[in-house]
Amino acid sequence: ELMAFTKMMNLIIGNDSGPTHLAFALNKASITIFGATPSYRNAFQTHINKIIDAGKKIQNAKHIDKSDFCITRIEEEDIFKLAKGLLNEK
Repeated sequence: ELMAFTKMMNLIIGNDSGPTHLAFALNKASITIFGATPSYRNAFQTHINKIIDAGKKIQNAKHIDKSDFCITRIEEEDIFKLAKGLLNEK
């Protein structure tokens, strides 16, 4: 069901999880949001697949602090601008 739903979407926005990875695999526009997990390790950017992260520098990616909610520092306006740009390309 998730694959069928993803194929119908023009843009997928989410955290570093299955739906955004599936969007990348299906060549669908996506924005992946990273907080305490390192974007450099888990994401590839293309002209239609973008990332936004909290700017946190992770020293040891095997010991991520699950109680770190730095993702809340990402401004909604930044996500909106990126989404608008991706949708306007279509």
